[in-house]
Amino acid sequence: MPPAEIELVRNVNLPLGTRTYPPTGGYSVDDDVTWIELTFTANQWTNPAAVADVQILMSVNGGPFVLWRGFGANGRPVDARFPTTFVGGTPFEGVNRRIRVVNTVSGARFRTTITVKTKV
Repeated sequence: MPPAEIELVRNVNLPLGTRTYPPTGGYSVDDDVTWIELTFTANQWTNPAAVADVQILMSVNGGPFVLWRGFGANGRPVDARFPTTFVGGTPFEGVNRRIRVVNTVSGARFRTTITVKTKV
C-alpha cells in the first residue's frame, strides 16, 4: 500500500483555542503502517508569541484514545533549512488503529498547513 496523506488544514490562519481533528471519531491507520508523522508548515509561523501545543492520540482495537506523541513550539524566523515542524514515530502495535490530533494555539494566530502522513 502506498503512503497515505491527510491534510487537516491547508493554508489556514489558525484561531486561538483548541481544535480536534477530526472533531469526532478518528482517522483510520492501516494495519501495515509502520510510521506516522504530523507536519506544520513554518514559513508563515514567524511570530514568537504564536504557540502551538499538539497532541497525537491513538486508539488500538476500539480502545480509548491515549497520548502517542506531542510537541510544543513557538513561531520563529523563516529558515529555509527547516520549512516544517514535525513529530513522528512508530505507531502502537495492534489492529483497528485510529488517530486524532488535538492542537491548541495560544498567544497569537498563525497561518499553516497541517498534514498527517503514514508510511508502510
